[in-house]
Amino acid sequence: MRIRFVSRPSIAAVVAALAGCPSLDPFACDEDSQCDLMGGGACRDGGCAYPDSECQPSELRWHEDVPGMGGRCVELEPTSTETGSDSTTDSGSGSEETSDTGVAACGVLLPLSVETDVLSGDTLLEGYPLLIDVSSTDLAGAAVDGSDLWFVDDVGTVLPHELEAIEPDSIRAWVRLPTYTPGQPLDLGIRFGDPTEVPAYDPAAVWPSTFVGVWHLDEALVGPEGDVQLDSTVNGEDGQTFGTMSPDQVVDAAVGAGLSFDGDDSVEIEAGFVGSLESVTISVWAQVDTDGTVDSPFFEAISGQSIYPRCRKRLDTDGAIQCQAGVNGETRLARAPEETMPRGELHLVALTYDAETGLIAAYVDGALADSSEGDPGPLDSGSGTPRLGFIDEFGGHVGLLDEFRVADTVLPEAWLAADAVSQSDPSSVVSVAGPATPAPCE
Repeated sequence: MRIRFVSRPSIAAVVAALAGCPSLDPFACDEDSQCDLMGGGACRDGGCAYPDSECQPSELRWHEDVPGMGGRCVELEPTSTETGSDSTTDSGSGSEETSDTGVAACGVLLPLSVETDVLSGDTLLEGYPLLIDVSSTDLAGAAVDGSDLWFVDDVGTVLPHELEAIEPDSIRAWVRLPTYTPGQPLDLGIRFGDPTEVPAYDPAAVWPSTFVGVWHLDEALVGPEGDVQLDSTVNGEDGQTFGTMSPDQVVDAAVGAGLSFDGDDSVEIEAGFVGSLESVTISVWAQVDTDGTVDSPFFEAISGQSIYPRCRKRLDTDGAIQCQAGVNGETRLARAPEETMPRGELHLVALTYDAETGLIAAYVDGALADSSEGDPGPLDSGSGTPRLGFIDEFGGHVGLLDEFRVADTVLPEAWLAADAVSQSDPSSVVSVAGPATPAPCE
């Protein structure tokens, strides 16, 4: 699990520090008069809330440090603490509360809607790992490290997820989708606010077994080399940086952060899949920042063969993206035209090879650019080390690389197209479908 978040001191911590005295919790309350941090404070369900016109109809929002409810809009009427009341009781983290339906609630559920027609048209992608990148003020109620958070389908079944980043009002995560009906919206939800309810799940289960490696290329760098780039699959095929990479080469890229290469850098992967790949899908987000006088390498030797499979952008006298694979001792070739990948722009480049048909294909942004067919057979293999950002024959890449993936099968074109749209424009696929509501206890 990867988490990036921006921590900040709470107002309570700042007040306590300035006062030079032990910190008391000013956000738990029994009556309105205790909520005096700012004007208009009111005690709601045991926590102090303050005016916020965006919260309707209550016009109140719980302070961000109220356990279990911090930062969420107050949606229900003030509750009574009188004996016999069926209203909500203290809903601090780990406690049960009663919703306005009288059903016991544990934490909250933020509903999401997935537009499956945008994602994959009329094609069902079984077990697809979807990027979910959404914002909502309700997410301020989740723990800052996401430890009280998980994803569910429309009947509450837990969906494996890998958390990439969480901030007070946004989250970015990879979630493995359940079976869905293509063309119809898919209802999901984010559960949070009650750590006692968090189910057991394996973040690596997000990635189908066909993926032999998934590298987000967003790990921190210390430099100059030897920094690890983690593999998110169960295989744990971590990469290692070489060259003179520095911390400032972790930069904004396609999905969160990626790596900036400056011509003498590489990431090498001592992978267990070397020598065993027959068919393959290899994909990477790439941006070329050279002046066009040299080739820009993306990757090489993915099957362990001394050169292939590899992809690069040719110098400007050609300009094409050229992908190659070795099969039966011969070189197979697929090329994407120069205009599919202008310099200075991030694009998703993919190479597929099918051992049963002998077909090699190149894709850019999920669209087929070129293919050619030869005699069937597995990829030529060897004991070489797969490498990113460098090809011995052409030198080093100058530009960005992000989200490098290797699968031991040919993924369908609809899968690659879904990667392109959901990772470049996640809001077109997933949106928050409504406010957070109390979630029934299991």
